[in-house]
Amino acid sequence: MPEYHEMPPGVLYSSSQFNDYNYRRSYFSLRKGHAMPSEKGFTLVELLVVIAIIGILIALLLPAIQAAREAARCSQCTNHLRQMGEAAHNYLTAQKHFPSAGWGVDWAGDPDRGFDRRQPGGLFYRLLPYMEMNQLFNFGRGSAGNPDSDAVKRNRIRMRIETPVPLYYCPTRRAPVAYPFRPDSWGGFRNASPQPKVIGRTDYAGNGGNFPNNCCTHGPDNYAGAHHYSWGSQPGYNSQGAVIYYRGLKEKDFLDGMSFTYLIGERYCDPDHYMTGLTSGDDQGWDEGYDYDVARWTSKETPCDKNNKFFEDTEASYYQPRRDRKGYYNDRNFGSAHTSAFNMALCDGSVHSISYTISLETHFRFGWRNDKGMHDKSEF
Repeated sequence: MPEYHEMPPGVLYSSSQFNDYNYRRSYFSLRKGHAMPSEKGFTLVELLVVIAIIGILIALLLPAIQAAREAARCSQCTNHLRQMGEAAHNYLTAQKHFPSAGWGVDWAGDPDRGFDRRQPGGLFYRLLPYMEMNQLFNFGRGSAGNPDSDAVKRNRIRMRIETPVPLYYCPTRRAPVAYPFRPDSWGGFRNASPQPKVIGRTDYAGNGGNFPNNCCTHGPDNYAGAHHYSWGSQPGYNSQGAVIYYRGLKEKDFLDGMSFTYLIGERYCDPDHYMTGLTSGDDQGWDEGYDYDVARWTSKETPCDKNNKFFEDTEASYYQPRRDRKGYYNDRNFGSAHTSAFNMALCDGSVHSISYTISLETHFRFGWRNDKGMHDKSEF
């Protein structure tokens, strides 16, 4: 049996002596029933301190991560508008005019009626072929029957209305899916049946310019009635915007120049109703004519229904662009879900992020195509 002696302190030993000492110490400890001394671990206080530090780091990093994600979504939104602006210019080159806003809220696009004034569909339907979405544009094409009674064609138009187009959604606001549709709120589509149960929406709108007394134009009762319908007397026909009722504008109509006129931008929406379709500014979809869902305005006029309980603003600020805000209703102005600015494509195809604090006067001038005033892009 090896003898065990405590090593005196303050003496230097060779490695062999030190190892022999450890061996004899461990031998006698085990013989006496003692466990070997273990390495020191974390105390509870140390562990809590580490957890607290990790929590602080996460709290510091989370806003940066969220900001990076929002920057990516905003960039994607800008890209959507850039594609729409380029499509509108290709449309202008091919058709010799910009897309019109169509026949009105009761009408969806018709693939057999081209791009002129016979086409009831609005801005976003007309742009489809110029964004490589010909298949969706042409869905239901080739009908030889009466368009007012052709059940097959009317059903296919209904199916297209229900189709979400991801390009027409802002990724910050909501997912590109179909949302509930309530035809009882206004009567439903006049060239589709049965009426849709869901609908593909849009978070963008054409520039309607000055707001008429009543923008919700329904259009003719049927195709046959279009031949003698009084188009020129309808709200929006003489609007000073870029996307107006029934007729497409030519380049010569932009006296201020296309670099100083809004074309398509993000529109305001109440976050309480992103999913419901219960507000007049978000109850329809991308495939319809001139209406609150697909057109917005920069007018300084008093809304005709200003005394409605929903209208909280004074006349001077009602058309100011705004960030989406829970509980605030407005179906006339531009805006978005982004933090400090909304995105807008001008008629020259350029895309800009415009601050919500832009002066109402400057905003108004960029909404009118021929006001002949000064246009200050520095306010963007």
